[in-house]
Amino acid sequence: MNKKKESVEQLYIPMEVQSRNKIDKMHWSDKSRLRQMYQLFIRQQMSKYRYEPAKEGEQHNIEIITYRKHPVGDYDNLIGGVKQLLDALVNENFIWDDRIKYIGKPDIRQEKGDNYTIIRRTKRG
Repeated sequence: MNKKKESVEQLYIPMEVQSRNKIDKMHWSDKSRLRQMYQLFIRQQMSKYRYEPAKEGEQHNIEIITYRKHPVGDYDNLIGGVKQLLDALVNENFIWDDRIKYIGKPDIRQEKGDNYTIIRRTKRG
């Protein structure tokens, strides 16, 4: 049986994903700066590791693990906070689109630890 090796590409963001409660209290310009900061880290690592931008219509499985000193108690609060990060991933072409058709249901979770976030993409189809 000939199995194709699955390629996993990983990004490291040296900060935790903000909670939805925290983001909802931000001024629109602060939300924009947060997304731009995410984009800078994404762009730098895509260049460093020579990751190809997502092609038109390309589908991926996405895994986001945020390590936090103080975990968010409400899962919806964690999920809502990921929106700025997903927008940054789209803006930098790490993923084609953040709709379910293109990324399915992302695996989003938190772990206790120092403040950083890992994003992994695996090509589907």
